[in-house]
Amino acid sequence: MQYGLEKKAIVIDLSNNITRYGFAGETAERGHCPNPVDMDKGRTSAEWTQALLPLLHNIILKKLLTKPRDRNVLVLCPISSSTSFYHSVKTCLLEYLQVQSMRAVPLLCTVLYPSANPHGVVVDLGHSEARILCMSYGLVLMRSLRITWIPLASEKTEILEAFFPKTRGPDSLVFQILDSILQCDLEVRPLVVQNVTLVGGNAMISGFHDKLENELRESAAAQPRFKTLIALLDRFLCVPRFKVPAQTLGWLGGSIYACLDDFSQSSVSHTSENYTVNELGLRTTKTKTKTKTKQQAKDDLQVLTYEQDPLPRLVHLNSIEN
Repeated sequence: MQYGLEKKAIVIDLSNNITRYGFAGETAERGHCPNPVDMDKGRTSAEWTQALLPLLHNIILKKLLTKPRDRNVLVLCPISSSTSFYHSVKTCLLEYLQVQSMRAVPLLCTVLYPSANPHGVVVDLGHSEARILCMSYGLVLMRSLRITWIPLASEKTEILEAFFPKTRGPDSLVFQILDSILQCDLEVRPLVVQNVTLVGGNAMISGFHDKLENELRESAAAQPRFKTLIALLDRFLCVPRFKVPAQTLGWLGGSIYACLDDFSQSSVSHTSENYTVNELGLRTTKTKTKTKTKQQAKDDLQVLTYEQDPLPRLVHLNSIEN
């Protein structure tokens, strides 16, 4: 929690074509701007730093009008981000802008916070691709991660046809969602299908939620691969509608997460122990001691994974103190 005179953390969403920014604990972003950085392009750490530094500098100093040294920063990024991206975010914020502390978290991991439900299927409907991820008991199930490309379209009817083609092939959105659910354990499936949460601008298309529910049931009944899900979907399937716009749902989840102890405890600062960042953006720390055996040094190397340590942990909103 953030107490006393400690200033609110900055929350920046870099996961989509639109960059959103604001302060932790607020229900709406302070502003947004086009993201000039192609997040899907492969870059080295130096190239990422050169691309991200002007954007982060402009947001923190010119858009939010705040001093970097007074703030902690939470960066929301695509779940497919590379190790070099995480290193560059750390370099930009800690070395160049000199913020108090920072942490980079995949956007999909924060979407369920506003619903206060630790179980669900998160479907991020981007401009050209859709990302699907299941979460249960606050844990991210990485084996359920699916990414599918969506043909570009401009009209509402064309967008719906792009997401719901008549062929319902393996590359379709509905097939990937069902396949993601199929990767969950049997006892977890009834929990996640009750909360199929849509995020992204395309989720705001009128009738999209109802269309998705119908397509999921029809596709499960039509394809033998998903026959075990038919009764489950008929009984438990729910695609909730939120008052919060779907395109800002992930940022709002990050705003909530940045107010929790888990954020402050796991953030990286100038005084943190030596660490590296693995390909999932999770810290790998080494504890310093005077003398160690080889086995002790090996045991001190703590590699976190999504299955072992959720990133971030989901908590019920009622547990957040005012």
